[in-house]
Amino acid sequence: MGQTLTNLIYRVVFSAKGRAPVIGPDRLVELPLYIAKLVSELGGRALTANATSDHVHLLISLPPKVSLSDAVKFIKANSSRWASQRAPAAPAFARQAGYAAFSVSQTDAVRVRAYTDNQAAHHREFDYQAELREILSAHDVEWDERQVWE
Repeated sequence: MGQTLTNLIYRVVFSAKGRAPVIGPDRLVELPLYIAKLVSELGGRALTANATSDHVHLLISLPPKVSLSDAVKFIKANSSRWASQRAPAAPAFARQAGYAAFSVSQTDAVRVRAYTDNQAAHHREFDYQAELREILSAHDVEWDERQVWE
């Protein structure tokens, strides 16, 4: 085959350091748009991005030359810097060291996108920790409760 053809879709979730509610209303709309631009800079596509006061959900497609870990590092570092510069008087805007990421098939992307876009409704029923536990369980990921929230 003379070409490399891929459709690498990832669901990525990361939180503010200590799950502090530092993503204010002014940032909730602009932050996902900025993250979409960052994904584009990597040669990828943000299928959707959404934020709540303490965490971010992404559904992104990356080219094969960009590793997921490099992409997340780039997104987290630049979005944190951007948010801190946009609202210097707001609480410190730092990200949790880790993240959760899962591959998503094209057929499941529609469902994951709807879930990501509907974060406000989900969080009227349960918090970030309950949500992440559910996602990890659904993907059969083992985790250490003592370390996952650092």
